Amino acid sequence: SVSSLRDGILNNPVHHRGQAGGGPSWERFLSYLFSALRQRRGPFPGTNTAVVGDDEDDDGSPEKRPKTVDPYLVRALGNLEKLFDKFLEDHNLPKSLATALILAEYAADRLAPEYQQAKGWLERLVEALLKHGVPDGLGEEAATAVLILQACEPDVAKGDKRARRRLLQLGFTPDMALVSVGALPGFRAILAPDLDPERGWVRLASVRTHAEQVRAYVVALRTMTPGEGYPDLVAMPEWPTLREAIGSERARDRVRILRKWQEHCPVCSSRLPAAEARRLRNESVASAINCCGRTLVCEAF
Repeated sequence: SVSSLRDGILNNPVHHRGQAGGGPSWERFLSYLFSALRQRRGPFPGTNTAVVGDDEDDDGSPEKRPKTVDPYLVRALGNLEKLFDKFLEDHNLPKSLATALILAEYAADRLAPEYQQAKGWLERLVEALLKHGVPDGLGEEAATAVLILQACEPDVAKGDKRARRRLLQLGFTPDMALVSVGALPGFRAILAPDLDPERGWVRLASVRTHAEQVRAYVVALRTMTPGEGYPDLVAMPEWPTLREAIGSERARDRVRILRKWQEHCPVCSSRLPAAEARRLRNESVASAINCCGRTLVCEAF
């Protein structure tokens, strides 16, 4: 049953050898199971995307018959989602992350969830990968997940910056040659059927995240030499202060460089307003508007 599979896998994770509860036989079984789950077979008959035959209308034109969704598959999808949620609970991570990723791709391929449901799964998986790291052997899946979500973003420039930041956080370098991104065919079929990995990768090599631009700005600040590697910073309301600080020791005191994100002003220890804390996380620049008024720039991806 699903509950038995859930309890067995959670208590005997294949990716943590040598821990209590998981012997060589169990690990071999899970390795074969995961290998089978990763083989694409396409949706079961009775899912939302199953092929439906045509009938002829009175005028001879083909008429689509309404699709009938198998209620057992609906229930199976619900059970797998509960299992997926269980794997992503904090106390089960990171040991269950690889299992969650493989299981979610299997469900996307065989049970064909709706677009928003599949996108929600992939977003949660990427967030878990960013927090806990990429499990051994799943680098291609991690990179492909980021590119799929990049293709889902209607704002291309925003999607490119977010995808590049995620790849950098995961240890990839978009400036290098394209990695193999043929994984996750189930998610691709639902979320990005027209995905062009090479085109997306080329775009990522040509953009710079806010954090990368902040690093270029910090070099200009320390050398007191203006540069051109931070165009997004120039468009921010803090730019007059940032520009002045490059050539003025006195103005430089109004800027603080952070090595990692934090929600408190580094000078006054006051909590930043929520909007400014979000800006600091997402745009790498913010203002301590509720205390000393200093401009904060963060170098962390």
